[in-house]
Amino acid sequence: LDEIGDLPLEAQRALLRILENHYLTRVGGEKSIPVDVRVIAATNKDLKEAIRVGAFREDLFYRLSAWPVKLPPLRERREDIPLLAAHFARRYAQSLQRPVPTLGDGVVKHLQAYAWPGNVRELEHLIRRAVVLCRGEVIQMEDVPLAAEDEATEGLLEPPAALVEAKSKDEKQQIAEALQATNWMVYGERGAARLLGMNPEKLRYRMQKYGLRRPKR
Repeated sequence: LDEIGDLPLEAQRALLRILENHYLTRVGGEKSIPVDVRVIAATNKDLKEAIRVGAFREDLFYRLSAWPVKLPPLRERREDIPLLAAHFARRYAQSLQRPVPTLGDGVVKHLQAYAWPGNVRELEHLIRRAVVLCRGEVIQMEDVPLAAEDEATEGLLEPPAALVEAKSKDEKQQIAEALQATNWMVYGERGAARLLGMNPEKLRYRMQKYGLRRPKR
């Protein structure tokens, strides 16, 4: 159960009943069904604070925390970053039927120097995007732009028109490659929007702006 801290109180009550009685009743059903399960729950929230403010049931907390495991944030275990990055690169290259890329010179140090506020998920999304956008079989520095770098450019003076045009061409090429890699699917887990880390509606707007349309067969 991921993000157990976001579970509504009514659902918490139902889950506690299932864990205590080992029976559940389906929605609209009348018969109790026996269940024999092992539950692993995860959250990035402070559940004790949630209990204090009445957002999480104390009895469910102690039922779930029989064997707690605290996972440090990614910034506190930077030695894991190269292994995780290689794992995600292999996974998404295989799913997209592309050659498995390696990490270029300086990329690992570049990733290890970042604070990773989004933890492993942020790293996963970044590497997935890099697999789609990298040219050849090596992920280079330009394939892994970090959020802090993007934010650092905000509020600067308006760039020259030539630079804006060059950036637009680069973005158009990236979007085109992502669309081709996903067979022009925009939405969904395997869609181009997910690969690019972009809102689907924003991607639709960019496609119209750059005149990108699925080729006719």
